[in-house]
Amino acid sequence: LAFSINTEEALAQAFIIKGIAYKNFNNDSSFIFYSKALKIVESNKIEALRPKLYYNIAMVYLAASDYKMAIIMLDSTISIARITRDFALLSNAYN
Repeated sequence: LAFSINTEEALAQAFIIKGIAYKNFNNDSSFIFYSKALKIVESNKIEALRPKLYYNIAMVYLAASDYKMAIIMLDSTISIARITRDFALLSNAYN
């Protein structure tokens, strides 16, 4: 579907959704899809997807007990969520 819409944002969203779908069953696959989405988001400057994507990646690191990387990603999430005034995401990142 994302390929038929033919936008980078739709493709990034599709990878994020696949990452979410795998998060409870296979963190490695989830991380791969999030990484693909992050590459698209960063190369195309799709800022609206960045904070939630950072949060999702932080949760994968947390599940893998990589606390250092989880904190780095959560810190990035918090920085952007403050600027965009996304209080729900800010609350999640602090919890």
